[in-house]
Amino acid sequence: MYFAAPPLARYLHSVSLRTAGITTAMVLAVILLLFMAQAASIQAELGWQYPWNMLTQWFPYLGYFMAGWVLAQVRISKRTAALLGGVAVVLSIFNIWHWINQDSTPVLNIITPSSYIGLSVTLAALCIFTSVFHLLKDWHPGPRLAQFILAMSSAAFGVFLCHYLILTWLTFKVLGEDVQPTLATMTFKFTVATAGAFILSYTALRLPWLRKVF
Repeated sequence: MYFAAPPLARYLHSVSLRTAGITTAMVLAVILLLFMAQAASIQAELGWQYPWNMLTQWFPYLGYFMAGWVLAQVRISKRTAALLGGVAVVLSIFNIWHWINQDSTPVLNIITPSSYIGLSVTLAALCIFTSVFHLLKDWHPGPRLAQFILAMSSAAFGVFLCHYLILTWLTFKVLGEDVQPTLATMTFKFTVATAGAFILSYTALRLPWLRKVF
């Protein structure tokens, strides 16, 4: 993604916002269709899966990367932003329910795979970003709060690096792999993983020998 970012930035700044939006929608659609095909392959036991490796792992998130820039440029009202926030809440509740019940929802598992690159997860993420960005873009927090927000923003990349390790530890070492997923266990896992990842990343940023990684 680091290598892809400079040419992508040049492209997005060289075309109209409408063209950038269409291109982003096409990239998102291709990625979503790719992972719908993977879900169908897994369910039909055809054996094909997306080849996850160090050269391909960035591609599924390309649509998110582009959409962040595009959605920050569009003009929407506070009312629309608030409505999108409500949609995000509904989609998030659905995503949690789907994750818990995915063993009994074969059709949904193909239409909207319960993963980072599933239709409903993508829509929820886009709604959350758009809503929060446009509701808060004119907000000016006090100095202390601004300092805290900047620190958390700086730690965000480290959160991306380490959150899955914490989730894995919680799943296999704390709760145990045989624990049935429920709303309570899912809420616990993701709350602890989020808080733990931010604490770990923020601490790493204060250590010179880890700062370059986080």
